[in-house]
Amino acid sequence: QSPEPLILADNANCANEPIEFSADNASDAMLTWNFNDNTPEVSGNPIQHSYSDAGDYIVEVSAANDLFGVFCEGTATFPVHISPNPQAEFIMPSSFGCSPYSLCFNNLSSTTDPNMLLSYQWNFDGVNVGTEMSPCFTYLNQTGELIYQTVTLEVTAADIAYMQTCVSETSQNILVLPQPISDFDMSAEFSCYFPYELITTNTSVGAGAYQWQLDGVNGSVLTNCSFAIDALGDFTIGLIATNQYGCPDASEQVFHSYPLPTLDFAVDLNSGCAPLTVQFDNLSTGTNTYVWNLDNGSEANVQDIIHQYNYPGVYDVLLIGTTENNCTDTMIIEDPIRVFPVPYADFVFAPETVNILNPQMTFEETGFGGAYYHWNFNDGGEEYGAIVDHSFNTPYYHAVTLTAYNQYGCKSDITKNVFVSDYLTVYVPTAFTPDDDNINENFKPEMSGRELISRYKFWITDRWGNVIFETNDFDMPWIGNVRGGDYYASPDIYIWNVQVELKNGDEKEYNGHVTLVR
Repeated sequence: QSPEPLILADNANCANEPIEFSADNASDAMLTWNFNDNTPEVSGNPIQHSYSDAGDYIVEVSAANDLFGVFCEGTATFPVHISPNPQAEFIMPSSFGCSPYSLCFNNLSSTTDPNMLLSYQWNFDGVNVGTEMSPCFTYLNQTGELIYQTVTLEVTAADIAYMQTCVSETSQNILVLPQPISDFDMSAEFSCYFPYELITTNTSVGAGAYQWQLDGVNGSVLTNCSFAIDALGDFTIGLIATNQYGCPDASEQVFHSYPLPTLDFAVDLNSGCAPLTVQFDNLSTGTNTYVWNLDNGSEANVQDIIHQYNYPGVYDVLLIGTTENNCTDTMIIEDPIRVFPVPYADFVFAPETVNILNPQMTFEETGFGGAYYHWNFNDGGEEYGAIVDHSFNTPYYHAVTLTAYNQYGCKSDITKNVFVSDYLTVYVPTAFTPDDDNINENFKPEMSGRELISRYKFWITDRWGNVIFETNDFDMPWIGNVRGGDYYASPDIYIWNVQVELKNGDEKEYNGHVTLVR
């Protein structure tokens, strides 16, 4: 019986990819393989073969056996589709450069089968970094040494009809030259004054040549340098550092030349008597914060201020202003605040009490610090001087005010009450006991100022208004008798009356009640 071989293999493959073929049902037969690609026939089972060209091929296998002298032969065929491999290719502007070295790769990859879809995988020195067609990449090297990098492009072509993908790749080497590190320190980041000498200190690494710039204009090539800042504004300080490979690095810093605040203020008063209240109006511009130093231990952080000076002295007021950029200036008041002392007013007077018939008193200033004195007696009269006399024309209390002035026009005053007695004073008891025990036996008014009286009358009436006792003698008391002693009054409440005529013609009358107890 002739052998009937069966070919086993993948029917879709890529060019130059080994394919394993095997013949089933022909293990004892002699096999001959024909791949129909102009390559010699071969034998074996299994066997590998690769096609160098894309296309469709019919693989044939012949199987023969010799059984008991009878030669038998059988054949089988198998279709194979070979997809073309893509052509991986890219170009770049240069294969070396200074870090940071930015390269854009131009992908020229292609395939001979327009129906195949291409995809890409880029690998930069062992790291997959992207799948775009033509990427860009920046290589960094700050090691100070030369670094070689490998760029690999892997291209995959997908044969959709046969569900087959074919891959090819290509690589190129890149030399990345080291980059120096440009850096420097400035003596200050800003200044509130100009001209200002800005000193720079070079702290670059891996460089041997330098180019300093001010606002983009080349200047010194020394390692360190200084800049003369002579105006307000922002100034860009630049340093280009270059190494032995000609690779540069640039760094920049901005120096700020800020203006000072414009300080000014006004006061409503710069002199006066203590306590002196002064209003300070801040007229400054360009200022963010303020500090007032009022030269008496007081400070304030407000724009305008009202301050009271309680003690005499000369005060230099300072206003400190600070801008939003921390530039500070100080203004001292041109005309210091002068606070004058206030005199202390006080006085004594003699005699302590006078009467209307002899109303003159002497007043003497006893305070300190005064130079001029004004007396106001509140009766229409006034005097000037340290010691003055004054006669009052009305009785009772008078508020006398002394105002003391010093050489600065500062004043203080004090008011005291003085008493001017009217003509006389009457003291009258409210009860008496005429019972012969020699205690409180009689009743009569006691009067001061008898010398002022030209006529005196004292009498007693009962509750019905009957006069039961009467006398014109200051020293004659009522002893409780009635009508000259013929009868004695019974215990009761009686009405007393006193009538006087003064030597100046004025008349006074007093009355009240007295209780007679036996």
